[in-house]
Amino acid sequence: NKATTAAPRLETGAARPPQTLDAELTSASLPPPDATVSASVGPGINRFVSVDLKLSAGSAPSQAGLTWLAEKGYRTLVDLRQPSETPPGFIAQVAAAGLRYVSLPLDLKTLDGKQVSRFNFEIGSGEARPTFFFDATGARAGALWYIRRIMVDKVDELSARREAEQIGLIDQADRTLASNYITGQSDPSRAEAQAASKPSQAAPRGPVVESNPSALTRPAAAKPQPQPTAAPARPANPAAAPVTLKPTIDPLPAEFESGAETTAAWQPFAAMLITGFGFPLAYLGSSCAPTVMGRIRASLPGSAPRPKSLP
Repeated sequence: NKATTAAPRLETGAARPPQTLDAELTSASLPPPDATVSASVGPGINRFVSVDLKLSAGSAPSQAGLTWLAEKGYRTLVDLRQPSETPPGFIAQVAAAGLRYVSLPLDLKTLDGKQVSRFNFEIGSGEARPTFFFDATGARAGALWYIRRIMVDKVDELSARREAEQIGLIDQADRTLASNYITGQSDPSRAEAQAASKPSQAAPRGPVVESNPSALTRPAAAKPQPQPTAAPARPANPAAAPVTLKPTIDPLPAEFESGAETTAAWQPFAAMLITGFGFPLAYLGSSCAPTVMGRIRASLPGSAPRPKSLP
């Protein structure tokens, strides 16, 4: 019985792939997420690929996918979608599942070095792992992983392309955009030439065609020419012309022109001053003069007594 029992154990252990044995040797403090290299693994996630230890990529998860990621020990979600692509309440669902949410919206047509550096920083943080980065279909996630594998990990282009295709980089136009970014970063002169050639690709200027079909049959309107300013027309009959009266200014008298002054100008003012001060002075003279004179007399010494003569 013991031999019979030991045989299946040996067969089971021999049949296990080496990838499973390597996964069992990882740190036991935080087990790696249960993910495989095939797509459509997790419930609620259309595309899910494990690209590195405690690092996966794919398409956007649903509510069931968020629950499944939380159960598998994931900590961080890196969302590469635009805000308009994010459904309402998705961030609240991520918080309810106990996951850390990082929003990194990008477009492959306008991808720049700052966005790629931020992406490499987020997925390279060991404390944030296990991490799952995604977009709507996995195309942008696959493009960024393709760029990282070639520029950072220095793997061959064929291996990087296969991994990116598993994540979701299937469209040829998206692969071309990712390849152009790598070429521009490796050859700055070419990137500058491409940036300088972008304004020249603008549509050539031409006549503006109206959207109204009837406007196509109308003759083109002539450009208005500036009209010369005509002088005011003179009346045919001089006698009927309006007469403009000009104010006449009398010449100054000779004495003003020569600078001589006359007394006629200040005589009325002098009369007003004399009349104005005359009444107060008369009143003061009639009321105050007797009082002043009485005080003066009272202050004078009296007359000495005269001797009387005898009869």
